[in-house]
Amino acid sequence: MDGVLPGPETLRMHPRRDVPPGLLDLAAKQHRVVTTAQIRAHGMTARTVERLVRTDVWRRLDRGLTLVTNSPPTARNYLSAAALLHPSGLASGRTALALHGFGDLELPIEMTVPGDTHLTHREWLRVRRFDAAPDKAVEIGGATVVGLVDALISATYSIPKQRAADLFLQAVALHRCTVGELANAVRHRRNLPHRALLLDVLTDAAEGLHSKLEAEHERRVRRPHGLPRPVLQHRLPTGRIADAAFPEYRVIIELDGRSHIGADDRRRDNRHSVTGWVTLRFGWAEVIDDPCGVAAEIIRALVEAGWKGSPVRCGRCASTG
Repeated sequence: MDGVLPGPETLRMHPRRDVPPGLLDLAAKQHRVVTTAQIRAHGMTARTVERLVRTDVWRRLDRGLTLVTNSPPTARNYLSAAALLHPSGLASGRTALALHGFGDLELPIEMTVPGDTHLTHREWLRVRRFDAAPDKAVEIGGATVVGLVDALISATYSIPKQRAADLFLQAVALHRCTVGELANAVRHRRNLPHRALLLDVLTDAAEGLHSKLEAEHERRVRRPHGLPRPVLQHRLPTGRIADAAFPEYRVIIELDGRSHIGADDRRRDNRHSVTGWVTLRFGWAEVIDDPCGVAAEIIRALVEAGWKGSPVRCGRCASTG
């Protein structure tokens, strides 16, 4: 993002006196981007614009688009440019997710336009057609954006399935949308990538699971090995929230997709240890490649804490001896 844009008065502090103030005002409202048509409408000639670009006062953003500054263009500049190319379009996909607060705004800008719109493609712009639903659009930071449910659905076409699943769970966990809203949207799109997986993930979300790794742990580790059901998102005495915990046995399960444990994680684990809680931390490699080993570690901790249950040997346990 650009941060705070300079106001019209700042933009007027320009080395060229032949730039109409009205055009500078317009540029300030459009994140410094103007079209060739807007430049002409303010009485500027092509020769004047060419001189400003040649002397590095302005920049050519793309065909028919000029950046009224010599600063390198940002993704926010390009988002404004996309809106100028497609005034009836809505930011969608990863662009919409970023504007809704899920990730950073990056190129290419993704936009969805009404079905009868002539598509204007650029290297930095990905455009798709749909039957516009303006009642679902929202205004965020001056951009017109599809609603979060539509943003999640449209992003699924261009992001890895793992990322899509995690975003669905995250949106539900943050109460930004409901399982029902997302499930209904997925069911109505027969050609949606990873459709079956996303419906499974939403079933997990309804049970309180907040990430794909948590869902995989449930499917591969807990259920097949007959482990007791933990309390999900359990608040600990330190005030922290654990992914899962067995309060009766003071055992914490943390599921982390990162490849390493940070200093904050170690300090948190140490604090929990001081208060008598055992922390077991697992990542993707353990849960996916060695679910039986993960189950064995959890079982050992629970048994040492007094669990009298009977674990189950799953089919994988039996096949590996």
